[in-house]
Amino acid sequence: MTDPLFEDFRSYIGEDAGDVRAAYDRFLSDPAFTLVPRRSAMRSVAFTRPGGPKGGYYSFIVNRGWLLFYIRRPALCEAWTGQRSALSARFDERFRENPAGEWTFQVWTVEDVRSLEALSNGTPYPLRSPAPEPHSIEDLYALAVANSRALAASHELALDNNKALVVLQELAVANAEALEALGKAIATQGKALSVLDKKIDLPVQLDYEAAKPHLDKAWTAAKAMGNSINEFIDAIVELLGAVMDEAAALNLLAEWTERSDIFEEDGETQPGVPPTARPDAAPESGRDGTDGGGAVPGGAVEEGQPGRGGAQRPGAAVARQFDG
Repeated sequence: MTDPLFEDFRSYIGEDAGDVRAAYDRFLSDPAFTLVPRRSAMRSVAFTRPGGPKGGYYSFIVNRGWLLFYIRRPALCEAWTGQRSALSARFDERFRENPAGEWTFQVWTVEDVRSLEALSNGTPYPLRSPAPEPHSIEDLYALAVANSRALAASHELALDNNKALVVLQELAVANAEALEALGKAIATQGKALSVLDKKIDLPVQLDYEAAKPHLDKAWTAAKAMGNSINEFIDAIVELLGAVMDEAAALNLLAEWTERSDIFEEDGETQPGVPPTARPDAAPESGRDGTDGGGAVPGGAVEEGQPGRGGAQRPGAAVARQFDG
């Protein structure tokens, strides 16, 4: 009990009334009710319960030489009524019934309190919390087994948590390694880009002999995919522009289209030049858009002359594009 009034009430009891103080202490120890001290003209303690009557089910008034105990009307019931004779016999002349119909009697000793507790146990309002029932050996064994299983489950849970922590730690290490590798890759890429920038700044010049095998291979692949020679040249000029100036790229491609034998390996003629326009072939009537009289003397057709026996060569087209 934490209310300071309880100690104040106890001190009010006479110093020569040790048995009354012991009875007071008994009422306050482990009650089945909430004890509420009230100080007005008298010092009283009510035995209450949540939702119960305001005056409580029991109460007692603290006097210097005794405790006047009340069984309030809300607590009186058939069970208590059957105990009336027992109470009268136990407390003798101390037992009274007041005009309000409540039973009262003076409590002098701890034994008086214990008698009240015993008589109240047969009613719905026992004065003291029931003592826990003793457990049998079987009950204690079952409780021990249940506790052991709970401990085992807790141990397994701890192991699972530990495994999860290990996995998380490994994942964190893997992520750190991945981040480190990514950092190195970014650094390497940065160096590569730096080198590339330096290469672009250099006056790179590719000659025909060095470029020919690469251009031949690229044209073979482009032709297989249905690209025309002009489309191929436009793409190559754009690519070469990253490593060399445009004039050099155009001149290189013009030389390649003039000199490379890639166009004759599979029996084809030079790109854009029909067979009749070859130097060793005379034009046929109507093939060059004329009546056959537009040939250059000697049977050759001037190269790159529209309407004069054939289409212009890619090399000439590239050179002319660069020359403007």
